[in-house]
Formats: sequence, C-alpha cells, structure tokens
Amino acid sequence: MRDVNHGLGYTLWQLQHRIQRMLEREMGALRVTLAQASALARLEEEPGTSSAELARHLLLSPQAVSLIIGRLEAAGHLVRAAPAGGRSRPLALTESGRRILGDAERAIQRVRAAVFGGLDAGEREVLQDLLDRSLAAAKDHG
Repeated sequence: MRDVNHGLGYTLWQLQHRIQRMLEREMGALRVTLAQASALARLEEEPGTSSAELARHLLLSPQAVSLIIGRLEAAGHLVRAAPAGGRSRPLALTESGRRILGDAERAIQRVRAAVFGGLDAGEREVLQDLLDRSLAAAKDHG
C-alpha cells in the first residue's frame, strides 16, 4: 500500500490545510490576510522593525512584504517612520492596527479552540512538544 494519502505526514498536511482555510475565513471577515495579521503581530512585538527584518521573520520575500506593508499602510493599520540615519524606515502600528490585531488574535483563539478544544491541557502540551521536536528534526534536514 502506498503512503502518499495515508499516515502521519498526510494527516498533518490535511490538518494544516484545514486550519489555514479556517484562519483565512476568519481573517477575511476582518479584511486582512493571515500574512498581514502576522506582520502586525511582529510589529507589536518588535516596534520599529524594518521591512527587511519583517521579511526574514515572516519567511517571505522582500517583494511580498512590501505589498503587505503597502496594503496595511493604505488601510491605516501602520505607518512608516522617517529614517533615522540609514535608508531603513521603521514600521509602527497605528491604533487601527492594534484594534485589528486584537480582533485577529481573538479569531485565532476561536480557530485554536475549534481544532484543539477536544484535547485537554496535558494532551495539548504533549502534542506541542512532539510537533516542536519533529519541526526541529525537519530543520536539521533542510
């Protein structure tokens, strides 16, 4: 029997795909993408982050992040500060960006509850540990 449509890897892929669709639906209701919400979260964690730093953190190309920043800026969710000596223009959340980020975080919690609500805290902790270890092993192999 072939392992293409069966087994742990396929189950993880299916779960990731369903979570992605659920998150996209939730973010769509907020009129942001998941990548945009992730950018807002990073900017809240690290105010003054440059677009290059944001691209590295989000694992996206500088061009993709430039589009994300442009859309968030046009929507009034972030501003670019004047450069401080270099060419880099630090990014900062606006009040609107903070509001959208709060809404996005609540949406993510709803998805998390829908997907993992059937597991108790101990089971979630074990699952997280197993997935973290598997991710670390996969990183070791490229």
